[in-house]
Amino acid sequence: MRPCVGAAMGSSFRSARLPSASRPSDAPPAASRGIVSLAQVTSQSMTHKLYLDALAPRALRRVKVFENLPPKDIVSYYHKKLDKAHSNPRTLIKIYREYMKTVDHPQYAFLVRCFHHLANTFGFNSFWSTRDKQLIHTIPSFKWLLFDLIERRHKLRAKFAPRLLYSMAAVEYRCWQLMPAILDLVEQHMSSWTLPALSTMALSLSLLGIGDTKGPNTFGPVSDLSRDYSGLVDRLVIEAARRFVWPQLREGASPDSREPSDYVLPDGGEGTAFDWAALAFAVVINGTYDSPTAEMTPLPYFLKYAVEQAGDDLDESGWVQFFLYQTLYCCDVEKPKSEIAIKRALPIEIQQRLHLRWLDKIVLHAQPQGSEKLQKDVDEALRRLRVPGALINCSAGRPFDEQHCWFAGHLLKHKKLALEYDYYQPLGPGRPKASGWIALKTRLMQHFGVNVVTIHRCHWDTLDEHQKDAQLTHILSQFPDLEEPEVPKQPVYEEDLKYRMSRWARKRPMVRPQVTGVFPDVSTIY
Repeated sequence: MRPCVGAAMGSSFRSARLPSASRPSDAPPAASRGIVSLAQVTSQSMTHKLYLDALAPRALRRVKVFENLPPKDIVSYYHKKLDKAHSNPRTLIKIYREYMKTVDHPQYAFLVRCFHHLANTFGFNSFWSTRDKQLIHTIPSFKWLLFDLIERRHKLRAKFAPRLLYSMAAVEYRCWQLMPAILDLVEQHMSSWTLPALSTMALSLSLLGIGDTKGPNTFGPVSDLSRDYSGLVDRLVIEAARRFVWPQLREGASPDSREPSDYVLPDGGEGTAFDWAALAFAVVINGTYDSPTAEMTPLPYFLKYAVEQAGDDLDESGWVQFFLYQTLYCCDVEKPKSEIAIKRALPIEIQQRLHLRWLDKIVLHAQPQGSEKLQKDVDEALRRLRVPGALINCSAGRPFDEQHCWFAGHLLKHKKLALEYDYYQPLGPGRPKASGWIALKTRLMQHFGVNVVTIHRCHWDTLDEHQKDAQLTHILSQFPDLEEPEVPKQPVYEEDLKYRMSRWARKRPMVRPQVTGVFPDVSTIY
């Protein structure tokens, strides 16, 4: 029977390939006789995966493009995965790698959000130290994420600017390749930012050491510098004061009116306590207490609104109380023209409360704990050189301060010298600039009578061990040891022998003087 079937099938295919002229006119159609073409057979089988696997070579069968079918809406799927990461750096980096393997054209919004989530893990309210942040900088996936952001920076939008600036400040990574594009968007939409966005960008730029009035604030190599962005932080602060602090013209009033009744003074309800305190501390970091003038400085209003918004929850306000007390302390040290107005902005009860809670309730949680790589490397070099009295993370202040507010990286008291460490990325190849923290600390240390030397990581990492020792030796030789004044010795108080012996006997109940009479003249100690 098998040969007959084969012959029948062969005849059927041969008849299907015959031209129509050779067929009888009264013959039934081929489909009614069960005769189909080879193309019809294969087209019906191509929809089945088993058919494709059977025809594919063995080498191609081993290639698995997707272990599982990708979701229909890939973007929303990975956005939900970011929400479920719960601020775990390892999970966030894993999601980013998985997303880049899945899509051909990644969305810039997802890259910004992924960077923001990762940086917020190391944000101001985290327990990660500076050393942990430096470790995340060395992970290849972190570098790939920044490379993707830099490569697609033409897709930047204005809404991404506050997030990116905050993320760089939180993770302490100053990406100079992205800065010009971000700062251009900040300036172009200056009048459109809300108060939280203005305060976030002003504080982030101040911490990064960008946009101050002293400069430099250009990015890129020396041969191809961007334009200068000096004074950008000051413009952000003045914009916030113009729209939310200084008197506003009433609706319907003449623009040229000078009547006080035609103006309304804002009440500070547009922002939270953190927004106002962050603006105040940004002014302190940049040292622009009296900008634009001492009479029109918005800093007292920032402090006033921060206290009003905090209300009775000031003790639980976190960074707000840190910013407020540091503002008062720095104002007391640097003595600006508006010092009295700044101090009067905070009630004396608030000032006293912040002063009493500073050491154990505020600075203990706000100050970065632990050390960082550059500081430990310099500490090992100081040990090799056997430099005496090099105190790591030592507090410093004025001689009459009841409690210190600032810590030096290394403090050498016998030389009146403090070593500070700038581990931020430079503004371009070979163009370092200290961060806002270091700049503020340097100004305050000079008022304390302490010289400050800043060591930049971009230069320090290029040296070997002998060159590092030679550099430190040269630095220390510029600051000779100070001769301490001789303190006159106080005369030792000669205590009465009988009083001392009686006090010693009272402390030791087993030892009692033997009484030989009612009014003893001689006592014997056993």
